[in-house]
Amino acid sequence: EGVVKKITTYGMFVDVGGVDGLVHYSEISYKGPVNPSILYKEGDKVPVKVVKYDKDRKHLSLSIKAALPDPWGEIKDSLEVGDTIKVIVSNIEPYGAFVDLGNDIEGFLHISEISWD
Repeated sequence: EGVVKKITTYGMFVDVGGVDGLVHYSEISYKGPVNPSILYKEGDKVPVKVVKYDKDRKHLSLSIKAALPDPWGEIKDSLEVGDTIKVIVSNIEPYGAFVDLGNDIEGFLHISEISWD
């Protein structure tokens, strides 16, 4: 666990036991790259895992995703091809719809797979 020290457009710096490390914005959520200031603020405690340490540069690379259970594992264990599930449509495009399956998982329905009946 660490404490958010500074938020930038490319991630956030987190203090882990007196050492600052970077959580790149692609390592914050399983939904994909997100603006960290939407989810966190300076002073927040966050779960982190050290994913890389550059001894020469004294640089820690951290991940929030790696510190949390993989939601894809849960989905894989609970669903089979052909199952019908309820989702929340988060965005509609001319080529299909993006849907929220919960647990930070976003799916995509191609227009050819959507029935309007």
